[in-house]
Amino acid sequence: MEQLKNPLSSSLRAQLDNFVQTFRGHREAVENEAQLCHYIEAKEPRELALKEILRSKEQQRRNKQRRIIAVCRSLTRIYIVKLFITNNLMIFGRQFDCGFTDNTQIF
Repeated sequence: MEQLKNPLSSSLRAQLDNFVQTFRGHREAVENEAQLCHYIEAKEPRELALKEILRSKEQQRRNKQRRIIAVCRSLTRIYIVKLFITNNLMIFGRQFDCGFTDNTQIF
């Protein structure tokens, strides 16, 4: 009756327990490695998204800088032209008057 309840001998039982324990350790190691691979794979899209955000912010900063410089140049030209008009100054040997059509060619 004892053999029906426990068909394996004690040495086989110990060997089986050892194999089961080894298998569980191996399975745990594989699961940990799979989880690590998952983290690494998930990290790449996050890094790409972060790089894209940083690139976009840099592009926005450059565009803003270009707009500010363009406005400053325009305002500087307008200020200088008004200065010449109000002071009735000579430009390149010619008298500058309000009828001058293209003020951008002055500079």
